[in-house]
Formats: sequence, structure tokens, C-alpha cells
Amino acid sequence: MKNFISFLLLYSTIMFINNYASDKFYFIIRVDDIMSRNTSYQPRSIVPFLEAIEKRNARITWLVIPHRLTEDVNKNGILKNELIESVNRGHEIGQHGYNHICSKCGHSSHEMYCTTFNYPFSNYEQTKIVNEGLEILYDSLGIIPKLFVSPGHNEDDMTYRVLSETGFDFISTTNVNKSYLYENLFNLAAHREFTWALTNANYKNNLNAALSDIKIKKENDGYYCLLLHDPFIRSGYESGIVINWMGELLDSLNSTYSGEITYVTLSSAAEKFLHPTSFERESPKTAYTSQLRNYPNPFNTSTIIEFQIPAADFVIIEIFDILGREVAKLLNSPMQAGKHKIEFSGNDDRKKLSSGIYLCRLKTSRQIITYKMILME
Repeated sequence: MKNFISFLLLYSTIMFINNYASDKFYFIIRVDDIMSRNTSYQPRSIVPFLEAIEKRNARITWLVIPHRLTEDVNKNGILKNELIESVNRGHEIGQHGYNHICSKCGHSSHEMYCTTFNYPFSNYEQTKIVNEGLEILYDSLGIIPKLFVSPGHNEDDMTYRVLSETGFDFISTTNVNKSYLYENLFNLAAHREFTWALTNANYKNNLNAALSDIKIKKENDGYYCLLLHDPFIRSGYESGIVINWMGELLDSLNSTYSGEITYVTLSSAAEKFLHPTSFERESPKTAYTSQLRNYPNPFNTSTIIEFQIPAADFVIIEIFDILGREVAKLLNSPMQAGKHKIEFSGNDDRKKLSSGIYLCRLKTSRQIITYKMILME
């Protein structure tokens, strides 16, 4: 009888956890195009928006156009410091292309794939875009993002390959949702935007439409990613209407879904879908997993590269610079399963490497992993 009661208690606990977990959903605020070249609207600060979001315990994923940080309008460093501070407070920065301008046709609606001429950029061209943006983000903000969003959501399979090989974990695009698009590149799509042209006339309708859409997607997807665009080019930001609308939306969500809603960054939500609770079956993608890291990172002169393979395999470890050029091949031999270490020097007798971002790539017969390393003189 005692064992039967214990079984009932255990079963009830498991059912409660499963039911509770199924009621939970993740809410993401994704703000693209930080920041535009448009200087017509003020304030040129993310703080008022940030404070309104934090007041409701929510989090923001800022999609930063790297080149904007180097342009004259941001030379005063105000936006840079505000972005760094926001990360310190639990928000996230992702990479949004390089300069949001197509090098083929000059349009600002795409960058990774030219939709004007249906022109697919090469591996070299796309790698250059990604790596130059990464370098600016690290130099300006000290950040290496895990998330990438292509300008205009225009990209191709080569984009996914480049991002995966460059070390990105996540993308947010209109392709197959909650799925791997290439190797270890996982997609978590945004849902809808309601503040692009927000006015007093459409304020209530947009609010009700957003609440309705959130309710539907909560049940279907288990999360909701609200999309906004650079508030500096929206007249509604100047008047405060976007901030007020966001505050009212979040207040309503907190009231309606108290105990169910969890505010997270986009990368955090993707991680949660990739690593579900122990009550859910393991994803087939995690069945064969190698590991790769280096320490210290950033490093000066030399660093230790540590890798682990789950089964005996032929292993290649190569180092590339930010333009994708090989600078060293550290390993090219069969290895036993388990953990291994190898030293890499950026200052040997043959060639002294300059400061910057380097990519360490591990290849086995079944997997490719790329890891970003920072060399600082």
C-alpha cells in the first residue's frame, strides 16, 4: 500500500510538471535595424524604450547593423555604451548583416542575397560580410554574438553554411521554423510587427490584433517573437506612442498570462527549444556531439584548444583568419574518443598573427564545429 501511494504521488508530480511546462510560453522582443542612418527623430537613445521594457520584467534582442557603430552619427559613443549596458542588464545583441546595403544593386532591403538580380553571393563574399561585421561588433562592444538576422530575411543556403561555419548558433528568418537550417544553425522565426506605422488612429486595433495573435501562436508554437524596427526612424517613438503601446501590451500579457509567460532573449528561447526538459525525448541532432573550446579566450600569444569526440574518428583542426584564409593546421590524424588538448600559438617563428578574430574549425567524418577565438596583443 505504501509503495502504491508513493507511485501515485510520483505520478501526480510528473503530471503536474508536464502540465505546468506545457502552459508556459516564451515571449521575445526583437528590435531590428539598430541603428538606422536616419537622424530626423529624437531621442537618439535606446534608454527610454529599454526602461519601459525592464519595468515589465521583459528582455530585448537588439539586432545591430555593425557598420552603423562606425558612422559619424555614433562617433560620440552614446549608443555604444547604452548597448553594452543593456547586455550587462540581461538583454542580447545579435548581428544584422554588415551595413544593410546590397553590394550588387545598392538597395538597402537586402545584403546576403540580391533579390533585384537574383544574384547569389559566393562563399567568400558572404563570409567577408559576416566577418567584417563580427570584427566591428567585437571592437566596438566587446561582443561576439550567437544570433544572426539577414537584412530583409533574404538569404540562401550558402548564407546558412557561412553562418554555421563562422560559429553562429542561431538565425531568425522566415525559413522552416524551430529547425536546423544547416549543421548546427538553428532557426527561431519572428512572428509579426504592429508598430511599424503606429498612430493614435490604429493604436487600439493594433493592440487587440497583437493580443489575439499572441494567444494563437502561444498555443501553436509555444513562444511569441514580437518584431519591431529601429525606433529612431519611427515618428511614433518621438511622441512616445511606441513606448506607451509596448507598456500597455506587456501589462496586459502579465495580467492575462501571470505564471505562464517567461520573458527571454531570442537566443535563450532557441536554447530552451534545443534542450527541452528531461520529460521530453532527446533531439536526434544531439545524439552525436563533439565539443570544442579554447582557453584563455581572448588570449595573448598562445591558447589551449580543448576538444572532445564521442567516438574514435579522423580529426582535422584548422585555424582561419576573419576572411576565411587558413593560417594553421594543428591536427590531421585519427583520434580516440574522449577529451584532447592542443596548443596554438599566434606568435611562432614562422608567422606572427595580428590581433583580431580567428576561427578554429574541428572536422570529423560526421560533424563540423567552428569556434571563434580572439587574439589580443
